[in-house]
Amino acid sequence: MVISSRGRYLINWLVSALMKLQHPNRLDNASLVTIYGPKVKFDRGPALAFDLYDWKGEKVEPVLVQKLADRNNISLGRGVLNHIWFSEKYEEDEAEGPGEKRQRERNNKKQE
Repeated sequence: MVISSRGRYLINWLVSALMKLQHPNRLDNASLVTIYGPKVKFDRGPALAFDLYDWKGEKVEPVLVQKLADRNNISLGRGVLNHIWFSEKYEEDEAEGPGEKRQRERNNKKQE
């Protein structure tokens, strides 16, 4: 219990700190980080998915982020997310009948 509470505290602290980061030389207060998944929550897991952006708003490649972290003795792990479930999307699909969902998918394929 103590370990899980500490882990939850640390990940929530990290999310809060990352969300506050901004580029100092931009007038529009552009965010330095995009965090995917829930922000600060009681039931958040120990992993954090994020992207970093340069002062132009372009995504910094994960390989570069990893190298910079390694140079500064920061341990980061890279991975691929599998079996992602977006509850809003699920609720949207459940509201439609099976026929409506197939029709929407066909329309999306035609537009591509």
